[in-house]
Amino acid sequence: MKKGVTLIELVVVVALGAILLSIASLSVIKVKEGRALVEGKNKIVQALRQQLVKSFNTGEIYEIKFDYNIKKIEVREITGIKTLKEQLELPKILKYTTVYDDAKLSEAIALTNSKGGMVDSFSIYIFGVDDKARYRISIDKINKPSGLAYINTYKNKNSDINYDNVQVKHYDFNYDKWKKE
Repeated sequence: MKKGVTLIELVVVVALGAILLSIASLSVIKVKEGRALVEGKNKIVQALRQQLVKSFNTGEIYEIKFDYNIKKIEVREITGIKTLKEQLELPKILKYTTVYDDAKLSEAIALTNSKGGMVDSFSIYIFGVDDKARYRISIDKINKPSGLAYINTYKNKNSDINYDNVQVKHYDFNYDKWKKE
């Protein structure tokens, strides 16, 4: 009997190794996506909350620009001369959009008012690597003389909203399919 490895044994070992490697790489991608989703959500909410509180405390007006193509948030003070105050990078592996007038926007600009509210209400969607909506961040302006705007974050439980159909499904928001955080 000869000692050694047959071609079939070698093929089986290589195939098993490839399968294990692909399973491990999928797990790594899922972990990276999970971290990116939390990071993206937190940066968006943080940028909005900080400017609302500053507006409330100082009476200054801020512009928060969301550029979804280059994945950046820019904050400018616009009382007087427009001054760049802060820039935040959003995770690159995700997609983002705001729906307005039945269109997906690649850029959105939010303005605070001098009382800590927002000029307009809007929502920001965050999509995973599979283009499925993972989070919806809704900003509701306040119509009272003073008071901070509401920022509500919803995590997708069972919604079929994805990057391709978000502009249609946006108006059929079903609270049973989203978990408020």
